[in-house]
Amino acid sequence: MKLTPAAAISRIAARFQERRSRAALGERPPLTGDDEENISRFAAVVAELTALLERENDALLQGDVAAVVDLYPQKQVLLTRLETRQPVVEPFLHESAEVAAALRSRIQALAAQINRNADLLSAMSDAARAIRLEVTRVRDRHSLKGMYDKSGQTTAPGASATQREIDTNL
Repeated sequence: MKLTPAAAISRIAARFQERRSRAALGERPPLTGDDEENISRFAAVVAELTALLERENDALLQGDVAAVVDLYPQKQVLLTRLETRQPVVEPFLHESAEVAAALRSRIQALAAQINRNADLLSAMSDAARAIRLEVTRVRDRHSLKGMYDKSGQTTAPGASATQREIDTNL
């Protein structure tokens, strides 16, 4: 059953109102079937994203940039799903110790993979920057910063068809 955004919001609001009224009576509200399904889906997305980041981190360690590029669209989809489901699950993380405990280890594993991924991507960026600087340094050392004619005068840039440029954009 597909709900319009307004209907979904009013359903969520009704469920939270029920919880608040039970809490006012001193009762601990049970999770509904929808709550459990949302939590389960959130946990599944966390597990999928963790596994994908593990594959991406392995590819980074192996220097397989093509694999990292291939994983990017899937990573974006999973991140969007996680961001979409997080507001629905977050209140239960604060209200329910059982839900928090069940998701804590999965979220910690995801955080560890995210931190490792960030470190590897940063190292890859630093390495690419160092390579670019070294190529520039070698190119500058072995040239006289221009083309010269027989008399030793510099020629206009682009006058020689044999002049080569190195692409230093990353």
